[in-house]
Amino acid sequence: MASVRAANHNQSCARAKRHVCNCSGCGGSQHGWESWVGLANSTERERQEKFAEIQKVWDRHHKPGSTRSNAHVRGAVADFARLDVASWLGNNPGRDSADRNPVLAGSGGKQPISPVRGKSGVSQLELELIDQIETLARSMTNAAVWEDIYLNLADTPDSRRAIARDLASHVWCDLFVGLSRFVEKCQNLLEKVPDWGKGIVRLAVSTASNQSKRELVTDKVIDLVVDRVWGAFKGTAVGGFPLLTLVTREEAVRSLRILALFTCPAPEAHQEVREHSLKPLGEELHGLLADGTKERLVQLFPEWEEFGTAA
Repeated sequence: MASVRAANHNQSCARAKRHVCNCSGCGGSQHGWESWVGLANSTERERQEKFAEIQKVWDRHHKPGSTRSNAHVRGAVADFARLDVASWLGNNPGRDSADRNPVLAGSGGKQPISPVRGKSGVSQLELELIDQIETLARSMTNAAVWEDIYLNLADTPDSRRAIARDLASHVWCDLFVGLSRFVEKCQNLLEKVPDWGKGIVRLAVSTASNQSKRELVTDKVIDLVVDRVWGAFKGTAVGGFPLLTLVTREEAVRSLRILALFTCPAPEAHQEVREHSLKPLGEELHGLLADGTKERLVQLFPEWEEFGTAA
């Protein structure tokens, strides 16, 4: 796989500091999620440094009292939300939201209460949740899956690279959104994955708001990618991964929503990720998003307006 990916996939894509992805080396499949999962596994200090980095963007581009916003402001709010989720994962999701790190949550106040840590510095509960997300991500975006997709995109290297760059335009987060919506509907996901679910995933990609911008992502390309990713997902959910046989449907849906949010190059520009991943995560009773983040989301994104002061 190195000969396919190494030429173009790079750390700037994997670390995903910019809200854009044009990486033909991974087609967007490796964009961002490792960085956000890494923050969940990191120290409070590292997450505070990330918070400060996002805050600088917010302070630089946000104009107090203005009803107008720009891409930088909306992108900062999306990153605040992703950091909230990463912090929740890293601060023992079994705790009440009031026990999460308020500095990262942007809410101020009392000092965080740290969970009990194992030798690795990560509690068993959060390790299982983080591992679940990583297991799903790696199974569907690993070298073998991507190489199979990449080599079947077109007949020439130039054409393959061009299509791969189009795939990097939100196709993978659309795929994960489609999978999460399928799992919501499926009653017996971890016992048997019905093949009709592939149609739900395909529809999520082909009717996505960004599809009109992906001229090279034809029906044939969508069929190819969905088929390969579906096969990897089905294999992960049904066999070979004891971790996933123990999770509930609710946990699987949550993991896929988080994966879609972490993979997305720019949630502020991706309606489906905001509506079907970010918003449901914010509605959960587990306190994944801080009140301050919700208030900013209400101000900037129409789908959050119904929350009003309750957000």
